[in-house]
Amino acid sequence: MNLPNNSILRQWFRPDVLELFDFIQRRIGHARLQQVAGNLTFVTLLALVPLLTIALAVFTMFPQFGTLQKMLEAYFQQVMMPKHIEATIMGYLTAFSSKATRLSLVGAGGLLFGAVTMVSMMESAFNQVWRIRQQRPFVQRHLLLLSVAILGPFVGGVSLMMTSSIFVATVSTLKHSSIAYGAFFTLLSILWMTGSFTLLYIVLPNRHVHWREAICGGLFAAIALEITKRVFAAFIMAVPTYRVVYGAMAAVPIFLLWIYLSWLITLAGAAVSAILHFIWHCRWRHHPTPGSTFIDAMSILRVLHNMRCAGDVAGVEESRVRAATGLGLDEIDLLLAQMQREGWVVEAGQGASRYARQLDQIRTRRVHRWVLQADPAQLTLADVYRVFVFAAPDDTLLARHVRAVMAQGLNQTIASYFAGNTSAT
Repeated sequence: MNLPNNSILRQWFRPDVLELFDFIQRRIGHARLQQVAGNLTFVTLLALVPLLTIALAVFTMFPQFGTLQKMLEAYFQQVMMPKHIEATIMGYLTAFSSKATRLSLVGAGGLLFGAVTMVSMMESAFNQVWRIRQQRPFVQRHLLLLSVAILGPFVGGVSLMMTSSIFVATVSTLKHSSIAYGAFFTLLSILWMTGSFTLLYIVLPNRHVHWREAICGGLFAAIALEITKRVFAAFIMAVPTYRVVYGAMAAVPIFLLWIYLSWLITLAGAAVSAILHFIWHCRWRHHPTPGSTFIDAMSILRVLHNMRCAGDVAGVEESRVRAATGLGLDEIDLLLAQMQREGWVVEAGQGASRYARQLDQIRTRRVHRWVLQADPAQLTLADVYRVFVFAAPDDTLLARHVRAVMAQGLNQTIASYFAGNTSAT
């Protein structure tokens, strides 16, 4: 965020606040939220009917869930969609879903494929927001996608039924006050959406997301969605352009625009969850330089070395490394991957039994535990500096000279360095 020296913003905001905004802008720009939201909008058109069909099929198989179906339809109309188009869109979706239940097995498989495709794009989008480079194993990933696509509508409906029961039990005391009634309904819908977003942010990314960060992102998305819904409804009434141009079909482009805004808010909430750690640890002040990667690598090696000295053979989880160093998980992934290529560290699960590996395939995400494999009494500071700062080839006289100077000046082993420097690196 480059602002002129005499800018009004610089008179009202401290430089560190502007630097924080610049960091957030860079993270959001890297995630390309607008483009991803557009892609998800298109896929949602193909997957929305299959998801509703799955829910309708479950409700048809179990008649006792008939009330739940009505609650789910009412919820979509009152909470998920802006006023003035909710009845039209819900009528279309219900009609399409009712016809879809009469499809053959092959047709139903095609609809399920559309739903799984949308969940797969959601997972990829979240991995992009969190800068996750490693995909889940094939079996683990597809089990998760099928579970979310099939069980998601049902679990959402059951939780909605519980929320509605609370609302019905409380509304009798508020029926005489329209303001209290509206405030309570808004609060309840925000709480429900916060829980839904939080669950998405925890389950879908292929990384451990702390529940506090997920809740903060979910709360941000829920409040933003509620505000956007009201502003969007007011915009439709104040600017009737779509109704004038499209006439009876005006609900379709308006619904497309609303889906896009909803996905943009969902991804923005994920971005909030992803950057909270950087804000809490003031990591947003960090500007990477060639020397900073050396310092970061040494801080990770310190954690692994301390656990090795403590006799911990189970390995250190990446989330524990993050808590000890304050680095972001995307930074830790890059540094550990480089150390693994050098043979310094190894994943603790690589020598696990076949049964343990199969069990790991079934879990929603793989837990990475790292062990220091290199001998701390042999690995020198010069070795670390060579990998993370001066990774030049050895075919020039200057490079060989620099390496000789490095070996002479940084010949201390990491074991002796950490023993003589008990404070943080």
